[in-house]
Amino acid sequence: MAVADEAKSAELIARLEQLPFSRWHRSFFILAFFGIMFDAADFALFGAALPPIAREFGLGPAQSGLLATVGLVGAFLGALFWGTVSDYIGRRTS
Repeated sequence: MAVADEAKSAELIARLEQLPFSRWHRSFFILAFFGIMFDAADFALFGAALPPIAREFGLGPAQSGLLATVGLVGAFLGALFWGTVSDYIGRRTS
C-alpha cells in the first residue's frame, strides 16, 4: 500500500510542477508571508514590550526573565496540545 501511495504522490508532484506560476499563486504567497509575519510578531514584540511591563509592575530582572520564560513555555505547550487536538479532530479520512 505504501508503494501505491508513493507512486500517487510522485505523480501528483510531477503534475503540480508543470503548472505555471500564476497571479493567484503570487497573491497566495504574499498573503501567507504576511500571515506568518503577523503570527511571529508577538514573539518579536515581547522583547520590546518587556521593559515597560517590568517598570509598570515593579518587576526585577529575575521576575522579568521568568515572565518571558513562562510565556514561551506556555506558547510551546499550547502549540503541542492544540496541534495534537487539531490533528486528532481536524484530520478525518473521507
